[in-house]
Amino acid sequence: MLATMPPTFSLQAAQASVSGASGDVQSLAQAHGRLLIRGQLHGHGGRAVVRIPLSLAANTRSFVVQAGGESASHVTVSLSAPELMARRMPLRGQASLAMGLARNHGREFFTLNQPLHSILEIIFEDIPSGQTRNFSLALSMRDLGY
Repeated sequence: MLATMPPTFSLQAAQASVSGASGDVQSLAQAHGRLLIRGQLHGHGGRAVVRIPLSLAANTRSFVVQAGGESASHVTVSLSAPELMARRMPLRGQASLAMGLARNHGREFFTLNQPLHSILEIIFEDIPSGQTRNFSLALSMRDLGY
């Protein structure tokens, strides 16, 4: 008899850093493999960047990180880590942000006790001095099935 485990995911955020603006960024864990990020930035004139360290973990051979968000201006988001294939995308609607595929380094799967460390970067191209921008971003992980 063969026993299989359901896919399990973990997505955790550390403290965000903001450059080019001031404001507040909150990361709220919603469930396993789901994270909601909300923020309000006050512009100093020009580009603003929010960086959030993330830990991703799964018990599957492959997974995708999806992002869905809302923002009032030209905003892009990306997720970077050596183990991920990722792209920069506009922060609007729902899209796949990054994909992880297990490599054969002596282990068959990603492991929940050895998370992938990555950086989520949200770039606001222009926030005029004195103006405020609100944003929200929902991240989720799912199994790719191979």
